[in-house]
Amino acid sequence: MTSSSPESPQTTTVTVVLGGGGHTKEMLEILKVSPVPFERINVVLASCDKHSLRMLQEEWPGMEVFKDVKVFKIPRPNNVLAGYSVVQMGHSLLASIRVAWWTGSEHLLCNGPGLCVPFCAIYRILHPFSSISYVESITRTQTLSLTGRILQYFVDTFIVQSKDLARTVYPKRIFQRVFIIGSGSGQGQRRVL
Repeated sequence: MTSSSPESPQTTTVTVVLGGGGHTKEMLEILKVSPVPFERINVVLASCDKHSLRMLQEEWPGMEVFKDVKVFKIPRPNNVLAGYSVVQMGHSLLASIRVAWWTGSEHLLCNGPGLCVPFCAIYRILHPFSSISYVESITRTQTLSLTGRILQYFVDTFIVQSKDLARTVYPKRIFQRVFIIGSGSGQGQRRVL
C-alpha cells in the first residue's frame, strides 16, 4: 500500500485485464466495490476488443475512485471457443512482456478472459512481489474455465463464487460471493480487493 496521511485513505495501484463483454462487466463491478481507492489503474485488453474499451468509457463517470487510468492493448492468445494456439500464444507472450514491464503495480486482478494466461505468467516473472488475484466468473458453478484451470496454480488469491468449486481439491480456492444476483443497485455486493 502507498503511504498517506492519517486522514486520507490508503491508495494502491492495480492492473486489471478486461475481455469479452461479461468478463468486462464483472470486472467493472468488482472495481466499483473496492474498499481501497486506486492511485492508478492500468487496463489491459485485447487489441481487437473495442467492446470492453467502450464499456470502460461508458462506466467512467461512476468510477471516481481512479485518479489515473492507462489502457494497454495486446493480441489475443486464443480464439473464443477454440482454445489456444502456439503461434497466437507466442505473439501474445511477446506483447505481454512489453506491457507487463510498463504496468508494474501492487496488484494484478483478473477474472477470466484468455488474455489473462500469458499476461499473468509474464507478470509473475517480472513483478514477483506484486499480488495476483483471479476471480472466476459467477457463471462457473460446476467446473472451472480453461483460464481458471491454468491460473489457479500460480496466482496468490483464487476466488470462486460457487461452493461446489470451493470444495474441490486445490487449496488456494476461496469461496466468496462477489455478486449477489437480484440485489439491485449494487446493494449486497461484497468487497474483493
